[in-house]
Amino acid sequence: MKKVIWIVCVCLGLSSVLAAQELLVNGTFDNDLEGWNHNPVMDGGAECEMTVENDEWVPAAGEGNYVLAMGESDNVYINQCIWQPVTVMTGDTLEPDGAIRVLQAEDPFNTWFEIFLGASEPVDTVDYTDNVLLNFNTWAAGCIPIDLDGTFRGNACTNNLEEGIYWVVPESLGPNPVTLYFVFKVGIWNSGYGLYNYEISVDNLSLFNRGGGGTAVHPDKETRPASFALHSNFPNPFNPSTTIPFSLDRAAEAAFSVFDVNGGLVRSLMQKPLAAGDYSIEWDGTDNRGNAVPSGVYLCRFQSGGRTVTQRMILMK
Repeated sequence: MKKVIWIVCVCLGLSSVLAAQELLVNGTFDNDLEGWNHNPVMDGGAECEMTVENDEWVPAAGEGNYVLAMGESDNVYINQCIWQPVTVMTGDTLEPDGAIRVLQAEDPFNTWFEIFLGASEPVDTVDYTDNVLLNFNTWAAGCIPIDLDGTFRGNACTNNLEEGIYWVVPESLGPNPVTLYFVFKVGIWNSGYGLYNYEISVDNLSLFNRGGGGTAVHPDKETRPASFALHSNFPNPFNPSTTIPFSLDRAAEAAFSVFDVNGGLVRSLMQKPLAAGDYSIEWDGTDNRGNAVPSGVYLCRFQSGGRTVTQRMILMK
């Protein structure tokens, strides 16, 4: 189909950011879906499709072969997933990633795509929500742009991790070694107003192990050079405060500001020199005068070394 095209370049360099870590799952799909299991019918809904393609619809952060996920139904709720088992040890610090692109969505805010790590094997016709690691949720209005072409690390919307994109395997999942299931799930929720469909391309589905024995969630500067990046705030939507992770690849002056959707300055959060590394900053939903701001969409702007990146945040009271 591919009848609606959303194009935006968000080339974030997955391999360069994560090169220092042990690769556990490498979803480049060079050998089709070899090594992956496909569950095309979840929740008893309509059967969906995933095929491996190699054309211009690859995500900007991917390359070569990619998976094209398609679904169409007038049912209330349809899902499909691909997955594979992975062996880890308690204390291992795991980091997921992947390139994602929206090619078509009948209702973009009702379409979703998620990465999971779970302790149980996915079963066809049964929804999979066991031990959520990273949840990339597009049905929260304003969370993900409908012209999305990015990565899970850069565009994750909601998740259950205090530090955003890492997860330490708990001892409660022992004894070692521990078998987990790395899952990519995509689907659509139909509100009952006709035939809904989606087309999503995904590539470089990856899981990295940063080390065992309770490695700190944030990597140190010697083992993983930081990139210049503004990561997804969490929670989002939020009330009353949210945490905004960001990274610097070199020492420089860093400035954080919050604007409303009309471009008006709401809050200056920070302006000071920082060393290279990973950081986070919190916004409590107030303006420069200390007054609580109303519900709505706000823009967070991160500037450093002549570079600027902006993302949307949703305050919902």
